[in-house]
Amino acid sequence: WMETFGDPGYRYHATAARIGAALALRLANADIIPYDYVEFARTMRRYLPPIDGAIVRRKWSASAGALGVSLDRLERSATSFGAVRDSALAGGPISKSKRAATNAALLRVERALTRPQGLRTRPWYRNLIYAADEDNGYATIVFPSVNEAIRTGDAALTRSEIDDLARRFEEAAAAVDDAARALKR
Repeated sequence: WMETFGDPGYRYHATAARIGAALALRLANADIIPYDYVEFARTMRRYLPPIDGAIVRRKWSASAGALGVSLDRLERSATSFGAVRDSALAGGPISKSKRAATNAALLRVERALTRPQGLRTRPWYRNLIYAADEDNGYATIVFPSVNEAIRTGDAALTRSEIDDLARRFEEAAAAVDDAARALKR
């Protein structure tokens, strides 16, 4: 099927492999992990209106407002970090200890957005940003803990999941602040 219809000549496969290799090399050779948390926060904010819409349709008192506030904080922290990082990188070599402390803080951002015990219905999915949709494994669901709570019709669980995710975004923002402080030392 792939040779006849999907990707005759395997051009898309080869292109995807080149992009993946370039990404791996970029990550491996960067002094500071090159994640763009400003754009990440902006992208995450675009996922909030559907959550609020689903809550309104169910006539619940919850809202995604706490998520919006924590994403605003993450964006502010990321903007500040970006300026500090760009200045440090332009200023010449960064000491090994500063690089290590900064990258360790940035790794905490990613860990803040996972739940060690996983999703309530699927403990093997630990990421709270994206997961395979429970109803359609080929589709991706955003903020799976929140959206799956909405699907079950459980208002209290939805509020709890929103609060948990908001706290995790706050932890991520604190880690980004720590990364900026590590570079300033």
